Amino acid sequence: MRLLDAPRVPVEVVARRRLPGHVVWRLPGGRWTVERGPELLVVDARLDVLAAFALGDARDWRGIHAVSPDLAVAVLSLPDRVRAVDRRNRALWEFPHPPWGDNSGSAGIAADGVVWVTAPVLPPPRGAHAPEWWLTLDLGTGRLLGESPTATDAAGSEHLIHPDGRRVGLSVGEGQDAARIFWGEYDGTRATVRQAAGDDRVLIDISPDGRHYLTTPHGTNPGIALHDMETDELVARLDGWSLFGDNDFGFHAGFLDDELVLACSEEEDHLVLLDARTLALRAVADLPRGMAAYPPITGGDGSWLCHDWRTGDHLALRLADG
Repeated sequence: MRLLDAPRVPVEVVARRRLPGHVVWRLPGGRWTVERGPELLVVDARLDVLAAFALGDARDWRGIHAVSPDLAVAVLSLPDRVRAVDRRNRALWEFPHPPWGDNSGSAGIAADGVVWVTAPVLPPPRGAHAPEWWLTLDLGTGRLLGESPTATDAAGSEHLIHPDGRRVGLSVGEGQDAARIFWGEYDGTRATVRQAAGDDRVLIDISPDGRHYLTTPHGTNPGIALHDMETDELVARLDGWSLFGDNDFGFHAGFLDDELVLACSEEEDHLVLLDARTLALRAVADLPRGMAAYPPITGGDGSWLCHDWRTGDHLALRLADG
């Protein structure tokens, strides 16, 4: 199906709200964090604030933070340490590490109470970057449970929690040089880590049923791609140039639900709905006229959040017939 022939599905604005900052990250369970203000907020699919954590000296730092599934604790990825805080702004523990320098880290919290963080852990030679590791920490105490070297030079990274609550995905971006994907699991005794083959895909989402994951392009490897969770094998790919004609997919995409993937073009001119099993074009998501609502950050439950840069508002959206 060509883009011009695809049916258009209207998009419904469920909620509109002005929130501090504009950076949105997904959490499991149809929730999101909003960062880069004085607080780290957790919101739901109606933009109601479920929890708030003071960022303190983490304010405006580019690291990506995490919130525990019960919304009681936030783990902040800071320039030279990892800090856990509660909703009363009390520091519960800190895990120091060498400074990131020009790079930055991220954190994720699995349902089993294990914190996954990226960090430099050894003092580097003069003028060199510190070796980067993927660490597992105990959420209650900050105790180090395990460490695995990634051999990366991370400009930034992001954690994604698998729907089973145990497995964790790590997407590491190395600027223009590479993008790498890691998978980790802690069995109660040790962490097991594997790296997916290749250095040119960005891990962007995990399917609600946990069987597949989605990647977007980096460098010269085009198209949005669907992979098997267990083997990393390519299941389907869709070339953005053949669909849009003048540009490729941007970095942002996600599973709208078990049936649909929501993706946008690199120039943010098109918002398309793809089959979640084949990546075939199903429809075009038709935003209200005059709305500039990108990028879409899906929740896996039929809803997504985005930021309208023209008005400064955050929007909670869903398909009008969904």
